[in-house]
Amino acid sequence: MASITGRLLDLVKVSGLRSRRAFAQAAGVNAITFNDNLTKGAEPRFSTLEAILTAFPQVSAEWLMRGEGDMLRTGGQTANVIHITNPENGNGEASSNGTESVDASLLKRISKELATLNEQLKVKDELIRAKDEQIQNKDTQIASLISILDRHSH
Repeated sequence: MASITGRLLDLVKVSGLRSRRAFAQAAGVNAITFNDNLTKGAEPRFSTLEAILTAFPQVSAEWLMRGEGDMLRTGGQTANVIHITNPENGNGEASSNGTESVDASLLKRISKELATLNEQLKVKDELIRAKDEQIQNKDTQIASLISILDRHSH
């Protein structure tokens, strides 16, 4: 029988999410603490397990907690579709079943797009930093010229 850490690792693998961090975020748990649970052998807190079971309602609590039975309550696969609990639908109203199906390939595409946008932001931030330096240099030059003009006008 696998340990709870092993079962969590199995669950991360079949979730279709690209990383442990992404899984922790989807479950609404602290990514650092979750990673410690997986790498340092720290036993997960009940609140962590409860959050995972809430975010992924198709996961069997019996399997996760005790290692008994099937991983999924329905016997299906989680590799292609995960279910993320979402108390609101896109209109800000409560959804009827509290879950929203998200295709794993869509999550990957969104993740890649976010990575691209983050890289673009880094480039823009660097350009802004360079422009700020240029402005500071120009301000210094202006102050120096004003000082020279003041000396010559007296």
